[in-house]
Amino acid sequence: MAKQYKILTPDGQTMTVEGPEDATDDELISFAQEQLKTSGSKFAGRQTVVDRPVAQPTIAPEAQAPVSPETARLQRGQDALSSGILGKVNDVLGGGGIRHLLDNGAMLGLGDEISGLSNAAYNVLSSPFTGHFAPVEAYYGGRDAERAQQDAAREKSPISGTLAEIAGGFVGLNPTAAIATAPNALAAIRSGAKGGAILGGVAGFGGGRDAETSLTGGVLGGAFGGVLGAAAPVVASNVARTARGYRRFFGRDPNVALDVVGDALAADANTGAQAGAIMDRGHSLGVPVMLADTGENARALVASVGRQPGPSRTTVLNAVQERQLGQADRIRGAIERDLGPLSNQPDRAAAFRAQDRATAAEARERALTDLTQTAEGIGPNVDRLASGSQAREAFGTAYDAARSRSREAYNAPELVNPQPIEIPAEVFSRDMRSAADDFYGDGGGEMPATLRSIIDDAAAPDATTRTLTNIDRRLADFGGEATMSGNRSDAAFATRLRGILSDFADRAAPQPYRAALANAKSVRAEQGRLFETRDLPRTFANDRFGNPIVGDTSVPERLVRPGAPGGDTADSLIAAVGPDQAEAIMRQELRRNLDSMADLTPANTRALNTRYAEAVQRFPALADDLAAVNRHAATLTAAANAEQLAGREGSTAIEQGYNSLSRSPDEIGRALSTLADDQIPLFGEGLRNQLANQIGRRVDDADKARALIGTPNRRSVLERVFPNDGLDRFAETLAAEQAGNQTFRSATQGSDTAVRQAYDAQTTDPGLVEGVLDTGIRAGKDGWLSLIMSGLQKVRDTGRYGAGEAGKSVRQSIATLLTETDPSELQRILAEANAQAANRVAQDQRTMGGATQVGQRLSGGVVTGASGLGR
Repeated sequence: MAKQYKILTPDGQTMTVEGPEDATDDELISFAQEQLKTSGSKFAGRQTVVDRPVAQPTIAPEAQAPVSPETARLQRGQDALSSGILGKVNDVLGGGGIRHLLDNGAMLGLGDEISGLSNAAYNVLSSPFTGHFAPVEAYYGGRDAERAQQDAAREKSPISGTLAEIAGGFVGLNPTAAIATAPNALAAIRSGAKGGAILGGVAGFGGGRDAETSLTGGVLGGAFGGVLGAAAPVVASNVARTARGYRRFFGRDPNVALDVVGDALAADANTGAQAGAIMDRGHSLGVPVMLADTGENARALVASVGRQPGPSRTTVLNAVQERQLGQADRIRGAIERDLGPLSNQPDRAAAFRAQDRATAAEARERALTDLTQTAEGIGPNVDRLASGSQAREAFGTAYDAARSRSREAYNAPELVNPQPIEIPAEVFSRDMRSAADDFYGDGGGEMPATLRSIIDDAAAPDATTRTLTNIDRRLADFGGEATMSGNRSDAAFATRLRGILSDFADRAAPQPYRAALANAKSVRAEQGRLFETRDLPRTFANDRFGNPIVGDTSVPERLVRPGAPGGDTADSLIAAVGPDQAEAIMRQELRRNLDSMADLTPANTRALNTRYAEAVQRFPALADDLAAVNRHAATLTAAANAEQLAGREGSTAIEQGYNSLSRSPDEIGRALSTLADDQIPLFGEGLRNQLANQIGRRVDDADKARALIGTPNRRSVLERVFPNDGLDRFAETLAAEQAGNQTFRSATQGSDTAVRQAYDAQTTDPGLVEGVLDTGIRAGKDGWLSLIMSGLQKVRDTGRYGAGEAGKSVRQSIATLLTETDPSELQRILAEANAQAANRVAQDQRTMGGATQVGQRLSGGVVTGASGLGR
């Protein structure tokens, strides 16, 4: 009975022939070799394998040998590939053994070994039923048959075969799928390199025909696979970003500005929420913080678009300049808000003067009121003019009568008709001269002229009784005048001279004369008593020590030290009127002095204390009165001084604070220690005024915040004078203002630094195009390492901005975003930017992961194909 045999020829074809059931393998192989020779195939003479059909007995499931998970997975993969995409590729490529090469690529070059293992496994499983147990022979037979078919396919279709092996390796089994996941470019490169090395090494090993070639292929395949696997993520990233850049060139991407701003924020380690929080805090401090103020990269970006021509430049410059012009007013407001109010120092000085003068006037009025009460407490003030007028009228009548009687007595004939009389010289040379020396010193140098004239007349050689009468009358008049004028010493001297003359007359004058003279003296004595005492000791005392009944007398001018010659004493006053009345008289005199003074000045106060120094020792009530007067005088003096110094203390404290900004903390401490508690706030007020003055002296574009707290010394001074929470808020405000000034200076000034050049190069259109295309052009010059490193650097720069008019629009949008000061609006924009950035990151990660897997699979496929080409 004939039987069909399948013969696998070296060219990869399966030949079906019929033969007897007992045909041997050698007969069948010989037949196949003859057919190959007839067709002229170069595979003639190579090994041919006969696939002898074997009946497949039914095997119970429990009797089946167990199959390992690896073998089952490989078999399922091979079956799926053969019936799936690889089968379709085989059909497209036209058959001819291409499927074997696809299978081989999918198995990483291990298709022949896997075929041999399959035959061996089949032999082992079927041997109990066939009685033919030869797994080694079956392995080599299956392996060699698969190799023959692969070689035949390569011979027939070299190009298609190689591509089939690469494609099979790309879409086939991937034992490194877990390695392909990567969160970023560096991780993707490491993962790609690792997976590529594994797949490349396996494929290289599988491509060898013996131990030596398999080992060599594994090493070389692993190296090449690692390089290709590492390069794949970089290439994929650059392709994706370059595509994004091209879209931006032509204005196709409406979110490019948000992307760029988001990149700048990320470079500053800020999220949109963090940047918004910075802006919110600045606005709560009264500072219009821009998004550009939140970091150096954002600041450099706004400065860059502000230097490029177009509307972005106008937007940036207008925004930063307008804000800078308002900086002085904002800082001045922060000073008043956090440290205290500012003031105009001349106006404050005038206010201090007015306040101090008002206070002094109130104190003066109180002191005068108290002084008036003290004076009224002493007693009523005697109306000296009224009482003196009445007394003089009464006195005048009595005194005129006494004087008339005295004149009549002295005009008696015995006294008027002169009679010769000799006055001995010793009366003048001894008695009168001796008396004059006693009273006026040697020679009588201080003797009044009237007395000297009287004495000279008495010494005339032609003296008569009338001369004695005239001398006595003249001495009596002189004594009365001396008494009225208070010159008690002169009055006493005149009385002594009269006594000397009276003694002489009693001895030498005729009797009628002596009788008439005694009568005249008696009448004159009555006149004197009336003049001096009005016949009452009290009247005499009041006249001399209190009420000026006659003349203008005052106690302080006559009441001197006890026992002093030539003056009245407290003792004489007490002796005259008694202690109580004497004290009353002295207190009334003090009242009279107070009423007569225009003002109780320090000089007048000292005069009163001098006048009454002796009296207060004898009269307690007078001492109390004078002590009260001194207290009121001190208050009046203090009020006068306060009025004179009005405003000086407050102005001085403010002035000290104003001049303290440049002083050291120790000097400030010493200055504060000398001030009263109510003056320390004024010191702070002056310092605040100086801070405001420092702002006003700075030009518009100056860093005014730095001028205030730019040195440690100034910060220490402020902490010493303003130790409260307001200073912390003020310092935070100045920090925000400094950040704004840095943005202003970056946009309007600054040197040509490398950072500035870099940002300017990126924001120009030519630099933009170069940045996008440069990666792919230059990176390929120096091999795979340059590709990786250059790619890493350019990934972040590729396609940042649009070009042409679209570029202007993008830059304008960037400028608007970065100069925006409304936190709520920016929060909305930044939230959208963050979402887009997250999407880009996820997209990049997916691209990197996919590229890694592509690189890994491509590594296995390329190495497998390369191994096949080398056979």
